[in-house]
Amino acid sequence: MKRFVIVIVIIALFFISGCEKKSKQEEKIIPVKTITVKPGEIFSYVSVLGNVDSKTHTWVKATAEGFVKSLSVKEGSYVHEGQIVCYILPVDSQNMLGQAQLEYNTAKREYENADESNKEIAKARYEEAQKMLQSSYSLYKPVPCVSPVSGTVLSKTIENGSMVGLKQNLVEIADLNKLIIRASLPEELISKVHIGNTVVVRVPNDSQEIQLKGRISIITYGINPMSKTAGVEINISSNPILKPGMTSVVDFVTDHKSQTIVVPVESVLLDYQGNKKVFIVKDGKAVEKTVITGIESNTKIEILQGLSFGDELVVLGQENCKNGMKVKVMKQKQGNSEKKKI
Repeated sequence: MKRFVIVIVIIALFFISGCEKKSKQEEKIIPVKTITVKPGEIFSYVSVLGNVDSKTHTWVKATAEGFVKSLSVKEGSYVHEGQIVCYILPVDSQNMLGQAQLEYNTAKREYENADESNKEIAKARYEEAQKMLQSSYSLYKPVPCVSPVSGTVLSKTIENGSMVGLKQNLVEIADLNKLIIRASLPEELISKVHIGNTVVVRVPNDSQEIQLKGRISIITYGINPMSKTAGVEINISSNPILKPGMTSVVDFVTDHKSQTIVVPVESVLLDYQGNKKVFIVKDGKAVEKTVITGIESNTKIEILQGLSFGDELVVLGQENCKNGMKVKVMKQKQGNSEKKKI
């Protein structure tokens, strides 16, 4: 019996020893990709909605209450400063002309139907009515509506014969060679942008997006008390695709650092306490580092404390790493500077 027990113990010890050996042989090694931390550059952006407009954008307004006549433009027409786009016949003038026309028609009909005894009297009335009608046309002329600027007709609210009121908007005109972007910035960001700064303007176009360079030309001095924003005007180059009224997105640079530690955003992890950490590779093992970050862009983030130039930073596979865990490094090229083309 004792001999049997001894045999069982020896077998158990042998089995346990074999499992431990096998476990050590099968120790998990995590594959990771790394970059070498080098001096980099990063831009921090804030994106706001804007609208495409023209520096020269106005409406031709009605100069009188009355009826539109001789409308000479349509959407897409180019007009020059001082060009007459239409005429308006005031209501009073229309009534007077109508009265004169009626009297002329009546006198003419009486003259044509008069017998010989009344022919001379009817002729005199007819000639008098004819003079009054001609005089009315000279006296009650339509009032011209003139374009105050040169530009392209964007829209119109009238057609020939339309009844309009005094100062009603008739024809919308804009100079498409002087396009701008109008946007609003929150008051806390106004101090971070300046006249002359370059910005990126993005305009949706079908399934694509047009990107243009712009330059800040105006920042309003006052703050809108309701929205707590300041108006910003941005000069852009003319583009046949752009039309006043289009929606755009403007990327303003609010911060910039160079010769600093910049790493991919996804390489920085958060622990359950909210601390930021990264993993570097040292002697074939993952080493956890707690970091303090600075400015951030869409793809990059600045590291203020916790990393040093020359560290081998894990940028792929870091979610699977634990402190002290063995890793297998698969090298990749580093792209450690962040700069949007503007």
